[in-house]
Amino acid sequence: MVQRCLWTTTALLVASLTTGCLPANFHRTAEHVAEVHPVLPTVARDDSGANPELVSPPNVTSKLAGTAEDNAQYRALDAQTCHLLAAKNSAAAHVIEAKKNHIKASRGHAWQGQHPNSIRALVEASLEFEELEARNLSSGVALQVFYRLAQAEAQLALVRESRAEVDAAFQDAESQRLRGLAVQQLHAELQRQQNELQRQHVDLGEVISRLNIELKGLLSLETGEEDWRIWPAISWATHDEIPEHSSALSFAFQHRPQLQHLRLVIERFNRRTMFMANEMFKVVSPLLSIKTPQLAVKQLFCPTGEVEAIRAQLVQLLEWRQKTIDKDVRQGIEEIEASLVRVKIAHDAYFLRKKELDHLQTQARAGLVANQELSTSKLELLKAKGQWIEQVVLWNLAHVRLRQAQGAFVNY
Repeated sequence: MVQRCLWTTTALLVASLTTGCLPANFHRTAEHVAEVHPVLPTVARDDSGANPELVSPPNVTSKLAGTAEDNAQYRALDAQTCHLLAAKNSAAAHVIEAKKNHIKASRGHAWQGQHPNSIRALVEASLEFEELEARNLSSGVALQVFYRLAQAEAQLALVRESRAEVDAAFQDAESQRLRGLAVQQLHAELQRQQNELQRQHVDLGEVISRLNIELKGLLSLETGEEDWRIWPAISWATHDEIPEHSSALSFAFQHRPQLQHLRLVIERFNRRTMFMANEMFKVVSPLLSIKTPQLAVKQLFCPTGEVEAIRAQLVQLLEWRQKTIDKDVRQGIEEIEASLVRVKIAHDAYFLRKKELDHLQTQARAGLVANQELSTSKLELLKAKGQWIEQVVLWNLAHVRLRQAQGAFVNY
């Protein structure tokens, strides 16, 4: 039933091509991304947003409050603006768009034949679909960098907190050592922790710098001489909605541009449009586009059997790509479901650590707990928070991969 609906949609699309109309979703996407302005607002660094105490899965949102801890200048970027800018500035899409515009401007000998208008419409529509596919993929790639950057910035805040805690513990141990207390082992362990946290700080700084360069390039954000960083303004909340496979796959089959393109070429396939098949085969392997001697010499007069054989190859290519997308959709849904469970586990683990720390702090006020034990508990709490942050990011990345597989980034 779903397949019949998809072919009906294709038939309607092909009918529109004969009147010179191009895919409606292309125009909607073009208008949508054209509204995106690449100037991002300047914001203060804020490390308080990634906090499991502000969110409780599912269905809770959180807002970032202001705490500046860094001299770098930040400009806020949310996920929606990120994917729209990536779609708008897709390098591959720009190349395809230039080719499409060149063909639109071409007239005369390039399109001579019995049905030049219909062939031109088919080629232009094919390029539109490939342009949409490129913009969809670019959006997915940029969002993955975006969420990795959000994770790195949140982890950097935790490392800073941990360094402050270890430095305070080290000063306490140093004070005890000067008073003649035997704290050599503790002193050495705290030095090791300081060195490890310093290394993590340096590593995260390098990662953040690299991700900023990569993301600015994907979004075509001008850097100039001014040194500024992207601040990923994301919600750290999650929800418990798990996509249903059949509806997610139906959406992918209907909206993924590369599938729409293949169905269109199959529907319009004949002797005059066989050149389109050869171009599509090249994507899989250059050898698949090799023509038989008879077909290469007289394509318009080749046997009907050979035309149907090439059409059958196109159908096989469509089926193969549908199976690949089905696998990607299934994998995306499984990742969402598993990551949601891991978010809940990490969230609960954080609060268990927090409960332990609260208990130790109560005992510490009564003088029943040493400072070192309290410091260790604080570090364990920060570690649990980092694990929760990681799982929330993985949950977001699973949604990105699913939406990319569905072609959802260029359908509005």
